[in-house]
Amino acid sequence: VVTGLVAILWDALLDIDDLTASTSSILQLLAKILAHPESCVRVRGNLEQLVPRLWPFLYHSNSAVRKSALTTLATLTVPRNANITERVDKIVKIEPGSVKQEEKITSDSNNTHSNSEKPASIKVEDIKVEQNIIDVKTESNTPISDILKRENEQKDSSNNNNEVKSEDGIKTEVLQRSKSIEGCEWLSPIISPALTHIFQRSLLETADENHELIFLIWKQMLECVSLECILPAVCPMMSSWLYLIMCNPQLPLDSALLLKAHHHKHQNKPSVGPSGCNLNQANNLSETKFYLGGCELISNPVERQRVVIRARCAGAKLLGRLSNYIVQPMPGVNYSEQDTPILCYIRLLVNHLNSRSAVQRLALSAVVREWALAYPQMTCHPLLRETLLNCLTEVVYYDEIAMSFSRLQQDSRDFIAMLRHYKLDLPESFTNAPVLTLEQIQNLSGRVALTLFNSAKLRPKVQVTLEERRKAIQSSVSQTSSEQVNLATMTQAVIAGSLIRFGVLPEKLNPVIKPLMDSIKREQNLQLQTFAAQDLTNLLELCINRQPSPNNKVVKNLATFMCVDTEFTPPIDVQLDKSATPDQYKGILSLSWQQKNEEKKTLRRSTSVTGRGPGRPPGRPPANVKPEDPEKMTQSIIESENQQINEIQRRGCTTALTNLAKYFGKNLPSKIPHLWEMICKPFSSIRPLETQVNTEESPSEDELAQETVNWLQLMEVMVPALHPALVSELEGRLGLMEQWIYHSYSAVRHMAGRVLGVLSKALTVVTVSWVVVAVLPVLEEMNCGLRREGAIEAVYQVISKLGLEIVPYIVLLIVPLLGGMSDPQISVRLLSTQCFATLIRLLPLEGGVPSPPNLSEELTERKIREREFLQQLMNPKEIKDYEVPVPIKAQLRSYQQNGVNWLYFLQQYRLHGILCDDMGLGKTLQSICILAGSQYTQEQEREKKDDPSLPLVQSLVVCPPTLTGHWVYEVDKFISKTYLNPLHYTGPPVERFKLRRYVPQHNLIVASYDIVRNDIDFFSKIKWNYVILDEGHIIKNGKTKSSRAIKQLIAKHRVILSGTPIQNNVLELWSLFDFLMPCLLGTERQFMSRYSKPILASRDAKSSSTEQEAGVLAMESLHRQVLPFLLRRLKEDVLSDLPPKITQDYYCELSPLQSQLYEDFARSQARQNIDETLGVSPTKNEDGNKPHSHIFQALQYLRKSLQSS
Repeated sequence: VVTGLVAILWDALLDIDDLTASTSSILQLLAKILAHPESCVRVRGNLEQLVPRLWPFLYHSNSAVRKSALTTLATLTVPRNANITERVDKIVKIEPGSVKQEEKITSDSNNTHSNSEKPASIKVEDIKVEQNIIDVKTESNTPISDILKRENEQKDSSNNNNEVKSEDGIKTEVLQRSKSIEGCEWLSPIISPALTHIFQRSLLETADENHELIFLIWKQMLECVSLECILPAVCPMMSSWLYLIMCNPQLPLDSALLLKAHHHKHQNKPSVGPSGCNLNQANNLSETKFYLGGCELISNPVERQRVVIRARCAGAKLLGRLSNYIVQPMPGVNYSEQDTPILCYIRLLVNHLNSRSAVQRLALSAVVREWALAYPQMTCHPLLRETLLNCLTEVVYYDEIAMSFSRLQQDSRDFIAMLRHYKLDLPESFTNAPVLTLEQIQNLSGRVALTLFNSAKLRPKVQVTLEERRKAIQSSVSQTSSEQVNLATMTQAVIAGSLIRFGVLPEKLNPVIKPLMDSIKREQNLQLQTFAAQDLTNLLELCINRQPSPNNKVVKNLATFMCVDTEFTPPIDVQLDKSATPDQYKGILSLSWQQKNEEKKTLRRSTSVTGRGPGRPPGRPPANVKPEDPEKMTQSIIESENQQINEIQRRGCTTALTNLAKYFGKNLPSKIPHLWEMICKPFSSIRPLETQVNTEESPSEDELAQETVNWLQLMEVMVPALHPALVSELEGRLGLMEQWIYHSYSAVRHMAGRVLGVLSKALTVVTVSWVVVAVLPVLEEMNCGLRREGAIEAVYQVISKLGLEIVPYIVLLIVPLLGGMSDPQISVRLLSTQCFATLIRLLPLEGGVPSPPNLSEELTERKIREREFLQQLMNPKEIKDYEVPVPIKAQLRSYQQNGVNWLYFLQQYRLHGILCDDMGLGKTLQSICILAGSQYTQEQEREKKDDPSLPLVQSLVVCPPTLTGHWVYEVDKFISKTYLNPLHYTGPPVERFKLRRYVPQHNLIVASYDIVRNDIDFFSKIKWNYVILDEGHIIKNGKTKSSRAIKQLIAKHRVILSGTPIQNNVLELWSLFDFLMPCLLGTERQFMSRYSKPILASRDAKSSSTEQEAGVLAMESLHRQVLPFLLRRLKEDVLSDLPPKITQDYYCELSPLQSQLYEDFARSQARQNIDETLGVSPTKNEDGNKPHSHIFQALQYLRKSLQSS
């Protein structure tokens, strides 16, 4: 059955093309079956004829199909015998004495190749490439069913040949280099097209995940095939392959050097094998243009350069692995001393390394680097070593800037002629120089020209002309110099890395260290920057015992350069103008950086006028956008470029330092002791804790604080890369972090929190336990705001870094954070709410996660106690009954008692919520009960203090104007005035002003939204016990004046009453919670992107399945976030015996005042304007004047006139 299935799958490859949806699935299934341990030769079939069917799928447009084809090849090239003791990759060490020193080839006798020239092949004598080895048999498109028929005739002999016979059931062979590995004999006849297609795939592949598969296949192919087969297949191709990795990415690859692959249909007669079998058939194939790295699809120049570099490095990695096979002698062939394989190959490499092309030097040095990396025991050939050293020390203007350099020379000569024409004397170094260097041209267009202009008396017109020429030359030389520096940085670092990988160091290390450090600081390409960081690590290892050793200086420079990015490492001199953001001492940097990131995103969206997607023309800028000031735009561009340079430098130094830690592991303190001392510096520098701010500190204090920030920054970067044994040494010093967490400088506190965050990833149980025991209690210290800011920032960083790993500790963190949500400092309050919001989202996961095994008994018991709070928060029915301490003139129903219990639970833990019961279920009564109980308790505590100066504890009820009287009536109805004495704060401004004198005598104030908005200056000065918003959905729009005024009220407890908390849009919920608990749902923009947009998009009739899934996930996440603070009961749920709701309309007569107001309006001009607007009036407005009053204004007037009674 399996054999038949495999036959069907192989035959299916003849009938599928790029449009077949099942292509990837067929290849994946084939790979899975062939990879099975019990797969035998009979199941695999005649692979010599079948495998070429995979070549076309290596060029499929879908990366998943390419990955499936590569996976199949990787499976087939794995040797069946996993216990092979000797592999083909045994490398014969090349001794330096095997080639005479005098056989050095100079650059004068070797002409370099330009990108347009055809490469020369390697001379390998007496190697004849037989056609029967390279060409694949014509049966490659024959159905496998016919092949299997012929195989079944020889079934017995085939089974006997493949039977494993030994005492242990395992046949162990010691392979010779002249033999292929068992199970891969089929590969030898097709090794040439196989290697060619894999190499071409490495140059064209666009998916990062496929490159590792490509290298694995290449490595396995070389290991599985004998040297006699490899050399004839690859030696004629080596020069062509080197040429391909050096090609110009702007031009398509030379089709004459590429091997094409095409599908062959099942029914076609196989006159020849697949197109990948004969190297001379390329001209008969379709002319498909291929570009290096697939860069033809990329318009962004930075991304384009990235994929091109990736393709060059991928090809170099394959050729580096192949290099050690190329230099091996062909068995049975005698070579002269002048034409040994290694000398021929070295000559080829040297020929390109002596070129003035940066691309050629980069590609060839990358091949040499990968060669040394693949075979670390190999010794560098003297000729290659000398060439690489010369490349590092010589000064070369690369061919890539030849055109711009020649143009610059001509412009400079013309400029010099103009200066001499106007009798301006120039130094002879400029006039007599045959070729001006870039430095001379820079000096000429800068200091020299400006000095001449200032000293000479020139006519204004001449002065303008000369200045324009000077600026043009200065701009050109700056651009050309920048290109030259970039090419030198890229090329020299790889050349230095090649020498280091071979273990070759010059007497003076500066020619090797400088290119690597320049690449780490300036290289834009991450891959090349990573190579430099890895090579620098290898260099420091070589210099450990060297005297004098450069290691300490290099490490110190890396740590210093890493801290240049002020967007990542905060400077001490933080001085911001906004009141809510930090200065040098006060404030929390994490909050201000969040705000800064949001502003950057907004600015990026607002300035991206042309960002309308591919194929669409740029849109018009908004009409209300003011033109930018050119000076400000120039300054902004300069700042952006400097910031990008700092980011690149920080990224490179971070990569280098972390690579050092990972490479040396637990031996880091002994190998690089200076780096270990710097990492431990924050734990060894003890200074007194500073709780008071000294605004007159000397500059030395600022310098010391900045040093501390840099130490902490280094520690943050290094801790994730340290060996676990070294991290455990930091465990006992954790308590010393207190001096930095509560430091007087906000930047130091911020960095200490970030260090604590990375320590929590490495030492989770220890760090979180220390935070719970030592840091969280600081939030209750009301005497020092700086300590509370440091504590909450440390907690925030720990929660942010741990992510889902914080789940087992939620119970221990969430209850202490409740106090921080009511902190008098707004920064502590906001960050506490953010932390609480993060934990509450993860709270449903807490029940299914066991406690950490190493958690102390004290914290385990505390976790059990505080889990009761979480159970009550998630399930209000488990809250214990609350007995109101004052008499209530009503009998509460059971659901009303549950509502009072829930409100008391919120009060007890300083939480806030929305009571959104259905209309008629007694939201007002429940609120009155909790109000009365809280006021009574607060009054009792005030009397115990026996301080007559303490003000009366007061609460505020805000409701629509039609309900203010009803609230006063309900309070008087259910509660005695002894406990709740309401004041109906209403009337015109004069009457309200008179009522203010009576406010201190009442403990409950009832007012409407409009009155609170108008008198917000008065209401915002009082610190309320409770603020209850009846019909709280009125503040659903956060941009209205009423909403902004209500959110200015200061209250210990906040409750919203609403039967319909969300009426139209989910964004309304954000505005309600912005009053209750600011930052619980993030900023409005964060809420829109996280919840509102996915939910609204999923409700669209044209929404895709992905959008619908995203909407469901967003809705579930929002429910987890807000449901603990919402209590909603419907009538049918709690009063099942009640009849259905009956709605009746009652008409009431207008009062005399209301009738007069209505009649005045009916006779007013506003009425006529409305009739004309609606087309009711038969007369037309002939003069064309627009109505004087809007219809909404009229409706507002009528509504207020009806509510005035």
